[in-house]
Amino acid sequence: MDLLAKLKRVSARSWSFHHEQILGTSLALRFRASSQAVARQAEQVALAEIQRLEKLFSSYNPDSELRRWQGTATLSPELSELLFACERWTEKTDGAFHPGVTAGLAPLWQHESDGRFTRLSELSFTLNAIAKGEIVDRVCATVLACSESLFEVIVNIGGDLCVRGERSVEATVAGEAENSPPLSRVWLCNQALATSGSARRGLHLHDPRTGQPVTHVVSASVIAPSARVADVLATAFCVLTKEESLALAENEEGVACLLVTVAGEIVRSPRWADWEK
Repeated sequence: MDLLAKLKRVSARSWSFHHEQILGTSLALRFRASSQAVARQAEQVALAEIQRLEKLFSSYNPDSELRRWQGTATLSPELSELLFACERWTEKTDGAFHPGVTAGLAPLWQHESDGRFTRLSELSFTLNAIAKGEIVDRVCATVLACSESLFEVIVNIGGDLCVRGERSVEATVAGEAENSPPLSRVWLCNQALATSGSARRGLHLHDPRTGQPVTHVVSASVIAPSARVADVLATAFCVLTKEESLALAENEEGVACLLVTVAGEIVRSPRWADWEK
């Protein structure tokens, strides 16, 4: 590392930005950069990338690529890759993660050898349980690539958090009540954290395999190497049994989970302690 690069790192400061109504929720950005100008540029790059990806993945925007998809067009690399990921995680979670809005769905698409996806059903589906994490990952990567004077990127969209950089960064898992202390404090370095569940949000989660409400898990928090994986598994772990979730977390490299059951039990997978302080 040359002298100028070392000086930039030594003089780097953290700059924070906050936006509301981004993907229907809040966006928090924090950059460790050599100057405010570099951080401001990173903010604009992040906002532009979110806007670009929303036009691909959104299930709410009628003009998004996902909504316009009729099953015959060759999709963008981003959407194609995300659909492949949906297939993989539907299989890995035995259907506890599923993009279908309606429960008990037959396959919604099949992929062809030429890269096309043919839609098999007119039933609606959503990428909401994976797209936000995917966007967070891609925003982090795009922002880091925009300047050599950026040394740390933290993106938090509605609770889907990703940390990229050289240092460990503290993150918390919120308690059930508005003013209660955090359930856990963890230190993340090039990792992501996501929480899903009905706690504090009045959500009604359903098992996509049966259509029945799931009530045994109040919330599931997941640490993973990427926000996409954390997003998917936080949803799946609200559906799977406690034992199934713990087994899957242990089977996935770099994954740990913290579950809160309806009985008030707080369950940590063995690896959670590796990052809890």
